[in-house]
Amino acid sequence: MDGAVTGSLSGFSAGWGEVSKYVYPLPIGGWDYVIGTISLDTWKSMTPDQQTKLQRLIKEKLEKPAWEVTARETKEGIACLSGSGACPHGTPAKVEVIPVTAGDEKAAREVLVNNVLPAWGKKVDAATVRKWNDSIGKLVGLEAK
Repeated sequence: MDGAVTGSLSGFSAGWGEVSKYVYPLPIGGWDYVIGTISLDTWKSMTPDQQTKLQRLIKEKLEKPAWEVTARETKEGIACLSGSGACPHGTPAKVEVIPVTAGDEKAAREVLVNNVLPAWGKKVDAATVRKWNDSIGKLVGLEAK
């Protein structure tokens, strides 16, 4: 295998440590997206206190724990692939970890901005691009064109 992209723990679980020499832990894809939705009519039927409570509980009971699991599993996957720490998922492999530099992170962002977002913007309609820019794009400081 010359190269592949996955999460570190997913790669370990799939046996990639048996056929790989290196792991490069640059996060480029993110984790699966989990989206909770509610109709606008249902939202408007709730009191402001209920809306606030729902938003707080989603953040506390879903969002925060999900990011904590993500961070833990990423570290565990790297430890399991490299043998650099405790591996609670089996016998660790011995692949070499290639350090990620600030330049690598900058280059990944440039690819996202200059290639991925423009390609996506061509595949969807203008209304979708506007919605993305006004919501997710605004939140993460990116603009699709």
